[in-house]
Amino acid sequence: MFEEMVHSRLAITYFVSLFFIGILILGYACLNRKEKNFHVEKSKESWIDFSLLIWILLMIMFIVEQLFFKPLSQLPKPWGSVTLGFCMQIITLSFILLSAKYFPRLFGFPVNSKTVSILNAIKQGILSFFEALPLIFIIALGWNFIPKIWNYFGITFSLERQTLVDLFLQTNSKFLIVTIIIFATIIAPITEEFIFRGAIYRFLKSKINPLFALIFSSLVFAWVHYNLLSFLPLVLVGLLLARSYEKTGHILTPIVFHGLFNANSIILLLMSPNLI
Repeated sequence: MFEEMVHSRLAITYFVSLFFIGILILGYACLNRKEKNFHVEKSKESWIDFSLLIWILLMIMFIVEQLFFKPLSQLPKPWGSVTLGFCMQIITLSFILLSAKYFPRLFGFPVNSKTVSILNAIKQGILSFFEALPLIFIIALGWNFIPKIWNYFGITFSLERQTLVDLFLQTNSKFLIVTIIIFATIIAPITEEFIFRGAIYRFLKSKINPLFALIFSSLVFAWVHYNLLSFLPLVLVGLLLARSYEKTGHILTPIVFHGLFNANSIILLLMSPNLI
């Protein structure tokens, strides 16, 4: 009990520190706000190429699920679904790498602006994460109150935690924890940013109203995570990731932001699982 209290206080201290750093950086950015410049270059993909890309991604999801779901379903919950997610991430990332080399028209490669350095892209990704943290926290806090409001009016409504939270609660395996950290902070951000920002958002922005492209890609990004508890916060994260992409036009910026966001969630989870 004492150890849990210490961990909870440590997690709260950690998060409050990041929150106030985020407030300071966000305040500085607002005071020094310059004219908005959008740096994401429009995609030259055709609707046929984009439709083919979406079809291939859906087929990857379908095939991986058909091949691995049955054997992995024999594993104790939530090991099966998490392992399935790992397999899907690895295969999808492999497809992205192959596309970059052999079928660049599917993603409309290159996805980066040539005027931005790698160091600047990383820097903007870090700053974007800190700027976004207070906004994400406020939205997540409000979203978590929705079930209580519904319950007050007699409507029973509960939000389940993500499977990774349950997995952290059940395992003491350092190898598994390190594996999850690698996937969450490196592989998943790369895979998801190339798909949702580098492909979907950039293509739709070049074909339809940019605002609709921004909203639609963020809604899809939140939806594929299959968790109502984090849906609205993830919509906001998707919007802010696209905004960070527009700052530099370099896909590395939202990848860094995304990786830091996931790393922050894992750190809080390791300190105090009840806070997530």
